[in-house]
Amino acid sequence: TLISPASYDSSRKVLTVSVKTPATQVVEVEQGQRFKNSVIARCSTAPTSGRVQINWMDAKGAFIKASIETFDCKTEWTTHEMTVVAPPNAHVAVIYASGHTETPLEFKSLSLRQ
Repeated sequence: TLISPASYDSSRKVLTVSVKTPATQVVEVEQGQRFKNSVIARCSTAPTSGRVQINWMDAKGAFIKASIETFDCKTEWTTHEMTVVAPPNAHVAVIYASGHTETPLEFKSLSLRQ
């Protein structure tokens, strides 16, 4: 899901996002599962910060908590990762490709693996 004016350039296979305009994907999970959340990102127009983020939701869609790590982007593509465990009662992980500021940055990969 893209929040406008976030964009996806299909020829370059790149998402351009910011804190107010992220891209998200919903994945079903079970509590206690361990995941590695990995992104490949770079600065789009100027130095800024990005996020590796998951919002955990229960079976009724209620927010449980967020797992967030920030990073400073670079001009070259760089991998950023965090390892997390789905909290008690987690049923859904909302995975974000997002900036940490309003300055856009680019993502070319977002992966959630067990």
